[in-house]
Amino acid sequence: MGVLCQHLLDQRSFYPLFPVPLDVSGDVNLDLTHFELLSIPETAPDVMILPSRLKEFSKVINGTVFVNPSTTSKFNSLGMVAKL
Repeated sequence: MGVLCQHLLDQRSFYPLFPVPLDVSGDVNLDLTHFELLSIPETAPDVMILPSRLKEFSKVINGTVFVNPSTTSKFNSLGMVAKL
């Protein structure tokens, strides 16, 4: 999971694969009119909350705290709490 978090910091974009490879660019419907909203600023954020279906985790990568709350509420659970 640390490698995935590092990739986000390295590529400076929340879009998973940018720029799109030329061989699949015709198959990807990508609107770039609001692309600047997907970019991560030059200074890395202090905390990034990245919800996904993967197992919950928290890691510190290059001074940025990454938190994946997974699915925050499950059938028999109150959710997840992260203390920063």
